[in-house]
Amino acid sequence: MFAAHIADLDHIHSLPPRLRHYLVQALALLAREPQPGKHVLDGERAFVILADDHTAPAAERRPEIHARYLDVQLLLQGEERMGYRPQRARQQPDDDRLATQDLAFFNQLEGEQFLDMRPGDFVVFWPGDAHRPLCAVAEPMPIRKAILKVDASLLRD
Repeated sequence: MFAAHIADLDHIHSLPPRLRHYLVQALALLAREPQPGKHVLDGERAFVILADDHTAPAAERRPEIHARYLDVQLLLQGEERMGYRPQRARQQPDDDRLATQDLAFFNQLEGEQFLDMRPGDFVVFWPGDAHRPLCAVAEPMPIRKAILKVDASLLRD
């Protein structure tokens, strides 16, 4: 897991070059103010999901993991509390859809911590990094976010 503010992207040298490339492409896409939905950057290898959603109390959101894609979540509007586990989850998911949807859910996540996000903040979750998105910071609210999905196999070379 990695968290930062998008304004500092030029000063972040620890991101893999290909991930940085797709992140810059995603920012260029967002500058054109696209409609919500899926926007392809590189076929199924990299794409952006622009979502208008609502936060809710953390107890109403389930922690999740992915196996194939990195999940880069960039908050555009509103406030969002993001649950995460600083170590890889050792427990088995309670609802495993990894084979068909690249998604699995946990009912609870041992050792969970939280990060409050404001517009411009982004977080990178690598495959296997458990996280609980869409939690309310104080009161539930509408948010807009961009989720960049990058096939992790592209970053292994």
